[in-house]
Amino acid sequence: TWGEYAHCIGRTARPGQRNGRAITFLPENRFWIVRELAGLLQLSGQQVPNELSELLGSDRAFLLECREAMQRLRASEPWVPGEGACGGDYDAERGLWTLPPTLPSYRRKLLHWLSDELGLPHVSSGVVPNRTLHISLDRNVLPERFFLEGEEVVLRPSAPGAEPVHAIVVDPKVLRRDRTILVRFPDGVKEYVPADAAKPYTISA
Repeated sequence: TWGEYAHCIGRTARPGQRNGRAITFLPENRFWIVRELAGLLQLSGQQVPNELSELLGSDRAFLLECREAMQRLRASEPWVPGEGACGGDYDAERGLWTLPPTLPSYRRKLLHWLSDELGLPHVSSGVVPNRTLHISLDRNVLPERFFLEGEEVVLRPSAPGAEPVHAIVVDPKVLRRDRTILVRFPDGVKEYVPADAAKPYTISA
């Protein structure tokens, strides 16, 4: 995080020393902190490197273009992904927008946040380097399970004849290692349960 960055560069100055140089490697999967990092540099009176400014401008244009596309998707307006920053394929019949696997992982993260902001169901599927982002109006057409924090779900009975169990989603992110989500049961106990065994309560179970 940019907070960790600030803590790291703070170690370059020692008592009695007025000058210090910090060299920080920013991996691609951390590019999403660029805006905060540029703001921190400006606040401390440091020059923002051209590369950082260019990346910030590119990300801003990318988000503006993708926001417009998502708003059209949400309004069910006909549109075709262009050859700009977003791209991808749009299945008009299913209302499903699939972004290309070449999309950098940090931009995929930015679009997950933007989808949350606009209230659009979204999931990533596949493994690197073929991991892709899918966005839709209808969670049922997504290739992976999608849940909302705080929503009620019904869990498939674990034994024949048992009654379905209701729970509240605490963390909707499906863990890839075992395909589970974190829920809270009526007695307050939190537990990871199989995502494939959970259905939103508003959908017939």
